[in-house]
Amino acid sequence: MILITRLDLPSDIFSLGIIVFQLLTGQHPFEASSEAKIIDKIEKGEYQKIPNWVSAEMKKLVEQMLSSEPSKRPTTQQIMQQELIRVYLKIQEEKEKLFDEKEKQKKQAEDAQAEIARLKEQLASKENIQTPILKVETEEPKPKVVIEPPKSKQTSTSPISVEYTPLNPSTEDVQISGDTFNHTNNGENNAVILFDPLISSGFARIEFLNIKKFEGVGVADESVHYERNDGPLKQFKIVTYWEHGILKHVGEDIGGNNSFYDNHRVALELNMQSNPHTLNFFVDDKQQPNYVVNIPNSVRFFAYFYNQQSQFKVLKFERLSAPTSKRIEGCRALEWGKLWRKEEKIR
Repeated sequence: MILITRLDLPSDIFSLGIIVFQLLTGQHPFEASSEAKIIDKIEKGEYQKIPNWVSAEMKKLVEQMLSSEPSKRPTTQQIMQQELIRVYLKIQEEKEKLFDEKEKQKKQAEDAQAEIARLKEQLASKENIQTPILKVETEEPKPKVVIEPPKSKQTSTSPISVEYTPLNPSTEDVQISGDTFNHTNNGENNAVILFDPLISSGFARIEFLNIKKFEGVGVADESVHYERNDGPLKQFKIVTYWEHGILKHVGEDIGGNNSFYDNHRVALELNMQSNPHTLNFFVDDKQQPNYVVNIPNSVRFFAYFYNQQSQFKVLKFERLSAPTSKRIEGCRALEWGKLWRKEEKIR
């Protein structure tokens, strides 16, 4: 199989172990409230307990795959002896084939549309456009006749500001002053702030300023709600853009976008008009290469921080008449609801 040939390095075995753990339990083995804490758990090898209903053989295999010592991780041959692993890899291979076939059909359709447009343009250029002759019967001197082209209608393309409502999980942890959000000195509790209204149509954009130690932003399915000290980790239901440039959904973390540390701006733009729906990211007005497709039909924007005295500001929340994002060189579409892998194709 295609995927088996990729499992040559110990790091690939470790990554597969994380995916298998999620497949079995629906949870990340090193789940924590922040990226830094996740990394710390990985370095210490402190993963969550594997449920008792998992067979002893499978449990031992997963524990070996998640070992902090590469030499103790199993070989590909040992992994492939497990029927569950073989079935999962077969499913993933079929998904890849289906995805490639859809991409091929999409490209054929785009090429056909481009050819039709080219033929129409070629036909139009061959048509003779005759200018009407205007006769003015009058005594000399003959008056000059001036024909002005019709004035085109101008439509407003200005963004429309949205009145938003922040869903604050705890006034003890988060104080709001106008558009500025401050984490209090009471502790380092997680704080995820969802923003109403729900976005289910058209084009919407929100922009934040990282004033101090702002952790991340993203979008969440309409079913997602947060209580006090909840972290932004909801399986298959959110996408998070962390301040150091990492995108997170389910599976591996995806790098490649710019960071937005203190005094930098980050914006998220939803296109709910396109099929599939898309989510694009901007840092200081520069569009980022990694974006997300297949956004659910109704979502909210959210922001996340936990450090004492951390602070961010909502600069804009707008409805747009048209999207500002465009396809850029080296861009990559990541699919909502699918396990992400670093080695997926760039398109």
